[in-house]
Amino acid sequence: VKLLLERKASVDRSSRGPTALKAACQNGYLDAAALLLDSGASVNELAGADSALMRAVRGNSVDCVKFLLERKADLDAKNPLGETALYIAKELGRTEIESILRFAATAAPPPAPPSPAPRVDAASSATLESRAFADKADSTSSRSEPASASAPTAVAATEAEPVTAG
Repeated sequence: VKLLLERKASVDRSSRGPTALKAACQNGYLDAAALLLDSGASVNELAGADSALMRAVRGNSVDCVKFLLERKADLDAKNPLGETALYIAKELGRTEIESILRFAATAAPPPAPPSPAPRVDAASSATLESRAFADKADSTSSRSEPASASAPTAVAATEAEPVTAG
């Protein structure tokens, strides 16, 4: 598989039969499946038949089923007969795989990654800072307006009448 990939073989195409990923999963070749997915194979490719997950179920490859689920294999995908991987597991009596698939279907999805902080460029940052400064100045002056209105009067009165000692 590695040699074929080095020679730029297509990972999602097959002239006939299953793709390399589907064949690897059905036969339990976990390392080959990982290499194919890392090289760009589609985990949910359904062209013409079963998905890789369905093939892993048919081949009773528990490790490949778990691996494909970690790689976001679609549990609800249906083959041309309308079968899902869970349906195939039940029909073939693959009880361990059936319970894995049932658990995966009911497990809570992983939490979403945290949202990135909003990007602020230098011009926007300066505008935001000047607005914040202006808002702070406005709120300070509105609180002290009565005192500042009488202060000039007091200062003016003090300047108008000279103080003499005596």
